[in-house]
Amino acid sequence: MTDNNEDQRSHRIELTAADLTLEERLSLTSGDGPWTTPAVPRVGLSSIKMTDGSNGARGDSFHGSTSVCFPSGSSVGATWNTELAYELATLLAKECRRKQSDVLLGPTINLHRYPLAGRNFECYGEDPFHAGALARSVVRGLQDGGVAAVPKHLVVNDSEIERESVNVQVAERPLREVYLLPFEMAVRDGRSWAVMSAYNKLNGTHCSANHRLLSGILKDEWDFDGVVISDWGGVDSSVDAANAGLDIEMPGPPDYFGHHLEERIHDGTVADATVSDKANRVIKLARRVGAFDRTPGAETSVDDPADRELVRHAAIEGMVLLSNDGILPLKRSELRRLAVVGPKAALTAIQGGGSSLVNPAHEVNVLDGIKAAAGHKIEVLHAEGGSISRFAPVLTRSVLTSVDGHSGATLEYFRRGELVRTETVSKLELTWIGAPLPEVPMAETSVRATADLIVPATGEYTFGMVSAGHAVATIDGEIILDSDDAEGGGPHFFGRGSAETLHSLHLESGKRYRVVVDLETRTEKSATAGVILGMHAPQADDPMAEAVALSEDADAAVVVVGTGGEYEMEGGDRPSMELPGQQAELVRRVIACNPRTIVLVNAGAAVDLTPADGAAAQMFIGYAGQEIGAAVGDVLFGDADPGGRLPFSIPRRIEDAVELGYEGDGGAGWSGSGGTFTYADEGRIGYRHHEHSGVPALYPFGHGLSYGEVQIKNVQMQQNRQGALVTAELVNSGTRAATAVVQIYLKLADGDEPRKLVAFSKHKVAEGDRLPIEIPIEPRSFRQWSTNAGRWEHVAGSYRVDVAVSSNDTVVSRELNIR
Repeated sequence: MTDNNEDQRSHRIELTAADLTLEERLSLTSGDGPWTTPAVPRVGLSSIKMTDGSNGARGDSFHGSTSVCFPSGSSVGATWNTELAYELATLLAKECRRKQSDVLLGPTINLHRYPLAGRNFECYGEDPFHAGALARSVVRGLQDGGVAAVPKHLVVNDSEIERESVNVQVAERPLREVYLLPFEMAVRDGRSWAVMSAYNKLNGTHCSANHRLLSGILKDEWDFDGVVISDWGGVDSSVDAANAGLDIEMPGPPDYFGHHLEERIHDGTVADATVSDKANRVIKLARRVGAFDRTPGAETSVDDPADRELVRHAAIEGMVLLSNDGILPLKRSELRRLAVVGPKAALTAIQGGGSSLVNPAHEVNVLDGIKAAAGHKIEVLHAEGGSISRFAPVLTRSVLTSVDGHSGATLEYFRRGELVRTETVSKLELTWIGAPLPEVPMAETSVRATADLIVPATGEYTFGMVSAGHAVATIDGEIILDSDDAEGGGPHFFGRGSAETLHSLHLESGKRYRVVVDLETRTEKSATAGVILGMHAPQADDPMAEAVALSEDADAAVVVVGTGGEYEMEGGDRPSMELPGQQAELVRRVIACNPRTIVLVNAGAAVDLTPADGAAAQMFIGYAGQEIGAAVGDVLFGDADPGGRLPFSIPRRIEDAVELGYEGDGGAGWSGSGGTFTYADEGRIGYRHHEHSGVPALYPFGHGLSYGEVQIKNVQMQQNRQGALVTAELVNSGTRAATAVVQIYLKLADGDEPRKLVAFSKHKVAEGDRLPIEIPIEPRSFRQWSTNAGRWEHVAGSYRVDVAVSSNDTVVSRELNIR
């Protein structure tokens, strides 16, 4: 007798769209909620669950279970370490499974085309090969862990300005050689099981409905056998998107796919075979992630010391030492008093803002990390030096008490005025993608947050609120803020939020104030609902005075400056490259009073560092995840070598970067009337732009210092069947171990094209060691897109190969003849 379970398993393996009804096939072309696809119980097909990405697996909620907060994309880019990227991805796959998720919506592999783009922090950097090499490692790591990777956003989603409607005009050659290359490497080399289409238009056609992009290039040229998923709310047609090659519309319930396609099949505008192809791709994805015959489980949170250690190591690997006059590493024996000042010392940004946000169970700020590393014999002094908040800082459990006496706020969910659920949240920053209650229509849902507020000092406080939906805030029963009073929109909630409304009150220290925030969602289906309530504390007449005084009296001073998630965020680009608030002045004043000043830059992309010109040392610490403070402590005191190299150029001023090329009304996120980006740079972005323009960057792409010294010697190179091979020897004749990142740049010897990065290799070289290395140059490095022929062409000839330690620091140049 045949075993029924064996028959069932065999059927699952052989299942195709032909075994499904039309209704079942149609259902697989869209989500049935914010994060899931529909199940088809009749054939054992389970729901497939997705989660954001990319610096952690958040799960269902922005303020629910906790997750490991990994370094953000640009910090991973700064590691220049593909093996570490793979290792991080394997842990990220475990985190996805802890959240009962099959699909991780990442990595984000758009490029840092323009320094001010709001989501640069999510992306690996400005160079396509560098980004692609890391991306394919991350894809492999995730999928070796049984979780589908979703490289995003295909393609040229390089700014948050009008991102849903803007048209990006780019010529074919730079599109192929620069902007598509990271995706090609993730798909063809990494074999990704899914890809996400971008919101924007490409040369006049929305990416989600662009047949040439999704079918011609992705599925046909690159042999992509996975699913194409829309960005959330990023579909604007049924027929065009279905025929273009989009497979799944997210989120659900659908506006264009699913049952909406049935009529299109009947009228002949969408073929039945087109829907079957989509269903077969979803079935294949389900098979790959194991989404058959299973019962959904509950999300779990794990705070494992081994996970912390890996994230800490990754943070160290991405710390970029920009300059050092010998002050670093700090010697504990020479320090009695150490000043740690600046707005980002205690309020360190561990990640940027938007859909990548996760809620860690544990995090270490820079101040605490330095205190722990300094030890008890060094007195660590601290002053903020002034607030840089762009919006009122979110009210958190540090000043809030819930109704039942816990730290935080009580959050109540209502359906048509009846209480459905209650929970405690740590802060009044509430975001939902889709309805707050999955089982309740959005139009019937409201939420209320209640807490007692106790302020630390008597004075004038200014409250600020933003929302997606109608929100009202009261204190002791009096309305202080109403989102209906907001003038226009703002960048919060992925560009769908209101502008901030403000109200000032005199509050007394020690007194309890009852704060209540009510939110009503206004539409049946919206991508986002939420409310954020914050509060500006009273400021001193000279908020920098204490920080300067402490620095002057210290043996050394560390100034921690930067941006954060309210400046670098999904939904809007930064207004300028300048350090927000009065940070530039703070840096200048501290340097003036203490020549032993170290400037730490807590940002996810390039900022203006000219105010730090006189510092004894500068280090770009990035958004390095939950262990950022511990990693900073390790590096400052020499317990670890700063392992990072810049994944983007830092121009001296924004005018030195590539021209944005935008024409339109400049709306953030979803606002705007359909402007245009014209990429006139021909792919010369980042270091290629600086080389072409003749204006050097303040700090070039690939730059970074080690505490040790490594020399690159005995360089040889030759062509082989795999492309070419560079061999060399790394020699450390110094007194401590060192980090070396060897970078290979290439250009035709008689051509006028800027150089391009074609290979890199990272190594730890022990004191006194001589390390032989081999660095392959891939065959794609010697190809060029022919616009006339409409294909890639191998270009034989004489090439100049630069072996370098940054895009602006070549150690050895050789000529290589390619047949």
